[in-house]
Amino acid sequence: AVKRAKEYKRAAAAARARAKELEASAHSDVAARYALELSELDSLRRELEVSRQRIEEMQMEHHDLQAAFDALRERYARARRSRPSEESGGGSSGFVPTDPVKLARMLDLQSAAFGRDMASPVPAAEPVPVHLSLAPGVRPDSSDAIRWLLDLDTPVLLVVDGYNAQFHIDRSDFTSGGARRRLIDVLHRLLNGAALSHRIVVVYDSTLPGSREPSTSVGGVEVRFAPDDRIADEEIVEMVVGHSPIVVISSDREVREGAESNGAVVLWSEALADWVGRS
Repeated sequence: AVKRAKEYKRAAAAARARAKELEASAHSDVAARYALELSELDSLRRELEVSRQRIEEMQMEHHDLQAAFDALRERYARARRSRPSEESGGGSSGFVPTDPVKLARMLDLQSAAFGRDMASPVPAAEPVPVHLSLAPGVRPDSSDAIRWLLDLDTPVLLVVDGYNAQFHIDRSDFTSGGARRRLIDVLHRLLNGAALSHRIVVVYDSTLPGSREPSTSVGGVEVRFAPDDRIADEEIVEMVVGHSPIVVISSDREVREGAESNGAVVLWSEALADWVGRS
């Protein structure tokens, strides 16, 4: 019995030693994690302080820029108030402009008139381009923009960025032939609901699946593919040049900027998707 009691004591001592080792190891792990989290917290605090300082610097820079802009605007206003009007000063006749550029333009026109052969036919006047603009308060990314298009009293050339429009109509499936057919159906509905008969052209990249041949669907929607050495964005911007009036549907920034710089009205693909969801 004494012998077994001694064995129990030794086992108990070993268990206590093992428990102490486990406790020390756990304590060490907790301390290490706490130190790591504390270090990360200090790093986040430093980043927050840097961000606050940057915000303060940007606010000061904005204030300085605003003050400089206000000063320039005041100088511009004073310059306009002090500039002599074209009708007064200079001792010139009221029929002769005092501005050098306008004077040169008037002389060029008169020289051309005196030098023209009156027997030659007068060239026909070029058609006056029609300039469109969205109605006030209509955002280009809302379904109201599509309704504005439907109510136009002037027929337009509508160019649609096909891949971009398909992406915004159904992001789960926007590269397949089915997505292309859905877009054509949507444009058929748009064409049928318009007050006038618009010409609609959908432009795709040549890398998209499906046929590459240009086609015109039964509903009057034309499908065009960019050449192999170009992308649809470039093809759309080139189509805008020389056409008036023209409306482009795309959310691509480069397409929007290129089309607008050439006089087109640009509606975002989100507007078409919004109109599809509401109609």
